[in-house]
Amino acid sequence: MENKNQAESKCEKNEDAKVLYKLVYDIGLKRFDYELQRESIISEQSKNIQTIFSILSVALLTVLPVIIEHSKILMKYILLLYVLVFIPLILSFIFSCIIQIRKKKHFWMDIEDIERHVSENYSVLVDETAQIKWLVDNYKIIQKDFSVENNKNFKLINLSNIMILTSISILILGFLIINILK
Repeated sequence: MENKNQAESKCEKNEDAKVLYKLVYDIGLKRFDYELQRESIISEQSKNIQTIFSILSVALLTVLPVIIEHSKILMKYILLLYVLVFIPLILSFIFSCIIQIRKKKHFWMDIEDIERHVSENYSVLVDETAQIKWLVDNYKIIQKDFSVENNKNFKLINLSNIMILTSISILILGFLIINILK
């Protein structure tokens, strides 16, 4: 009788473990999807920053000869202003380029490796709870890599945005100061 109760208790615990691992798996899958979306958004923002860099550079360099030719402002002040504007602008571009570099991350094993792992761990993976736990363990590693990389790239996006705003602010303030000092 006692063995039967222990067996039933073990079976109930196994079912509880399966339910809990299934919950962790579902949450992990959602978190992984979130990190994939986040990576895509960060990459898109990086491309937008590169576009802003191109547009601002072309606009500034197109206007420069006109300003030099028709302005009464000393050329050294204009060139100094341009240098001060381009330094953060170039830094912004560099940060956005760094984001575009794809770093090596953990991902799912190849099918051949999965098959070998299942063959080597067959006696354990027959149990559905062990299967779910194995999935959770793999998602944990993969999701963590994506999360760390996304956090780093998010900081670079913020730095890049700050550099663009700094560049535009220097440009506006510089022209205001130059016009006041004229």
